[in-house]
Amino acid sequence: MDPEESSIHTKLHAHSLYLEGNSQGRRLDLRNAKHPGAVLPMVDMRKALLIGADLRRARMEGVDLSSASMAGIRLSNADLRAARLIGADCRGGDFEDAILAATDLTDTDFRPARLSTIQKQAGEPTSLENADLENAALVRTNLHKANLTGARAKSARFEDATLDSACLRGADFTNARFTEGTLANADLREASLEGAVLVDTDLSGADLRSCRLTGADLSQAKFDRCPVVSGQEDLSLELRTMVFDHFVWIASIGTRGRPASFQGMDLSGISLSGADLSAADFRGTDLSNADLSGCSFRFAKFDQANLSGANLMSCDARAASFRETDLSDAVLNGGTLSSMAVLDPNTHRVMTYRACDLSGAKLIGTRLQRVNMTTAILSGAQVAGADFTSADLSSSKAEGIDFSNSITENAILPEPDWEI
Repeated sequence: MDPEESSIHTKLHAHSLYLEGNSQGRRLDLRNAKHPGAVLPMVDMRKALLIGADLRRARMEGVDLSSASMAGIRLSNADLRAARLIGADCRGGDFEDAILAATDLTDTDFRPARLSTIQKQAGEPTSLENADLENAALVRTNLHKANLTGARAKSARFEDATLDSACLRGADFTNARFTEGTLANADLREASLEGAVLVDTDLSGADLRSCRLTGADLSQAKFDRCPVVSGQEDLSLELRTMVFDHFVWIASIGTRGRPASFQGMDLSGISLSGADLSAADFRGTDLSNADLSGCSFRFAKFDQANLSGANLMSCDARAASFRETDLSDAVLNGGTLSSMAVLDPNTHRVMTYRACDLSGAKLIGTRLQRVNMTTAILSGAQVAGADFTSADLSSSKAEGIDFSNSITENAILPEPDWEI
């Protein structure tokens, strides 16, 4: 056994006596100690002093660190799955890329550090960036200003937890529970909260741009001052209200808010980047040169709208209708224009699939690189000069469409005699 590892185990034995109340025992003190890669599975380290300790890459599966003093600890890439950190002081700690799956973090304090250690400075936020928190319990946990960018927290429990001003950008909270917690002023851009329970949760001021909330339970949730679209501050009060009410309508599955109708409006040059405007009505709307990149337009209606020169990069327009729409010189690179399932509202079973309809659309000079257009309807569309590089048009209805004047390098084109 490595001398340093042997020293730790000697201290752990003395610590076990300390926990038993034995006068020969001594509280484990690893303040500012350096033991990267230590192997300490299933050990009892309750009430230990680990302030500023370097335990990067440590193997600590099932360890009990309840009530431990761990401010400024370094546990990046450590394996703490099924561990217990109940009531631990982890302020300013570094848990980047750590495995915390099924770990009990109830009442744990992850606020910014209020004291200095060798590695950390006062006020530095706790990092759980890219950490694995799947099925972890974070009940009443204080994550004020913590960094959970890219964290994987599916089915994690955050009931009554404090995540105000935390950075949760790009994190996965699918089916997580946040009941009665606070996410006020949190950064939730590109995060997934699909199927999450947010009953009575405070989301006031949270940045919800490109945040996915499909199927989430938002009963009694607070949404005051929430940005839901890029450039929201530049929108008129009328448009801001329409976009926000539509966002709430989508997020609450129609129980709150109201669907947006922009029919016939002049929205040329507008920026709605990252908005979820699924099922919105844009028929006859002027959206020329608009920035609609990253938007969700599932089941939306754009019939006879003007989208010439618009930026629709990476948009999700599955099952949307673009009949006789002007998309000339628009950019749809990386977007999705395929079919989508229509569910029975009572049984939630698939009733049918609705295709993305581009019949009669003007696609002259349109950039459609890497676009998924499987099963799309292109009957009567004008495609001269369109760029379909690496696009997938398999099973699309495109009889009579001449792609000879289009760019089709590496594209999957429909069979010439495709029929319904």
